[in-house]
Amino acid sequence: MLAKRLRTLRKNMDITQNELAKKLQITQQAIGYYETGKRQPDYASLEKLADFFDCSIDYLLGRTDNPDSTKPIYNKLGKIQHFVKSEESFVEDISPIEMLKRWVNIFSVATANPPAFPNYNEIDTETKQAIEKTKIELEKLAPNTIPLLGTIRAGVPLLAEDNYEYEVEVPSNLQAEFALKVTGDSMSWVGINEGDLAILKQNNAPSHGMIVAAGIENSEWEATLKFYVEQNGEKCLRAANPDYEDIKINGEHRIIGQVVSIQKEPPSLQDYKRFSINKAIVDEQWERAIEKAAEKGLDGDKVANMIEIMASMSRKL
Repeated sequence: MLAKRLRTLRKNMDITQNELAKKLQITQQAIGYYETGKRQPDYASLEKLADFFDCSIDYLLGRTDNPDSTKPIYNKLGKIQHFVKSEESFVEDISPIEMLKRWVNIFSVATANPPAFPNYNEIDTETKQAIEKTKIELEKLAPNTIPLLGTIRAGVPLLAEDNYEYEVEVPSNLQAEFALKVTGDSMSWVGINEGDLAILKQNNAPSHGMIVAAGIENSEWEATLKFYVEQNGEKCLRAANPDYEDIKINGEHRIIGQVVSIQKEPPSLQDYKRFSINKAIVDEQWERAIEKAAEKGLDGDKVANMIEIMASMSRKL
């Protein structure tokens, strides 16, 4: 639904993907992915799109067919701006959503203590009702908080406070119940690196191919991320790194959830240096292999055939 509505809104405004990308300060490729459904925008991008097209996030996501869920308050800008200007400096250069949040906050305070706001009585009942409705809409946009789990203790519910380390914020449209901090490099070949936050929802019966959080249940244990794989009648946990072997699932293993999103840690300069060093080592190894093959009169096809023969022999051993 998001892809269809975004494409329709853009075409109705007669602007190209490139023009929209420039206005929102994101890439044209991202707009293309959103409009084809290949990728879902994060909360910040959803807010930018809703602000630009003057509609609600719920409308973009197909939760409502009414694009104007926050419009009632806009229809009374004259009175509202007059009130806000009289109570604090009015800032023009902010997004519509941020402006609504400011208005709602002021009116919430004024409603609790009308004598402190002389102009409050100038606002009619209809406008006040519109503000209350807008407050409800804004609450839907507020980010949710979910617990980051650390050591999991047997005998207590998974999401019990005993298992918490702290809470993290996630977009309200994300179906998530808890988070885990990624450690190690077992999923690094799919871009999940140490320090990232894995956002999950509870699921102890995953489908083949899902990334899950699992571990060997003990009195105290920690869950790690792996692919859940069903193959040849067996179930296993598979890393996204060939240095790690598959782990056959047995009665001691417990799967606690599936990954719905990853929050990335910004790469550091040290990460770049480490990548550069590793790349230089790999490049040097391949250069030596190519030189050795050339010395023996072997071209690329012959080397590939030899590798295939050796792999076949290895499988038979």
